[in-house]
Amino acid sequence: MANQQNKDTLKRKNQDTVIYRAMIDMFIVIVSLLLLRFVNNSYSTPAGFDVWRGVFRWVSLAGAAIAAAGVVLSVLKKAPKSSAWLLCSGAVIAVVGLLLFRYWVSPIPWLTFLTIAGGALYLVWLLYPHDFFLISFLTTGCGGAFYLHGKGGLGLTVTALYCLMAALLALSAWATRKAAQSNGVFRSAKLRFRLFSAKGTPMPLYLCCAVWAACILASVLIGSVFAYYCVYVAAGLLFVAACYYTIKLD
Repeated sequence: MANQQNKDTLKRKNQDTVIYRAMIDMFIVIVSLLLLRFVNNSYSTPAGFDVWRGVFRWVSLAGAAIAAAGVVLSVLKKAPKSSAWLLCSGAVIAVVGLLLFRYWVSPIPWLTFLTIAGGALYLVWLLYPHDFFLISFLTTGCGGAFYLHGKGGLGLTVTALYCLMAALLALSAWATRKAAQSNGVFRSAKLRFRLFSAKGTPMPLYLCCAVWAACILASVLIGSVFAYYCVYVAAGLLFVAACYYTIKLD
């Protein structure tokens, strides 16, 4: 009886933690979007250009300093969780500041997309199985590459994104195969990670990797029109996958 009560208490605490993290995630996304909109309106004016450009120079330097502090703590093996957060947050701040300093307001549409996508993917990570997160991550990345290809043609940026996504698809297929051989647990050296449940199937992941590999190849061969329509395929696949995994949660 006592063990069951402890399990129920631990389950409630885990659920509360997930809710708090989801709320923090949504708060960060909303604040980030408001800041990006404010910067876009102010930075694009002649009066605000010089002010904001100087601000972003210091923002990028501050982000680099925070990331460096995370690296130092990691090397010293002190507060591993805090050092990881410092490193990641500092790197993000440094890159965003550098992009806005170097390219003016041009990166803001992509930063807006990445903010929304990152927030949504983190919610998926919190609320859904890990295989759905991987499907969502791959689909979001491929969808972004298809959108750029459809709008601007097969340039250097799109080609690099296609190569990156192709590598990630191959890596994901390999990890899925490894996990399928161990009842859903991926094992490599000292790394052990449950990719899908023991009662689950690797088929959705295999299907996701195969579909996007075929779409990337077809977009390169056929052209930007096909790539643009692949964006709708990505949205449809995400919707179907969300319905499938939501039903599985019940």
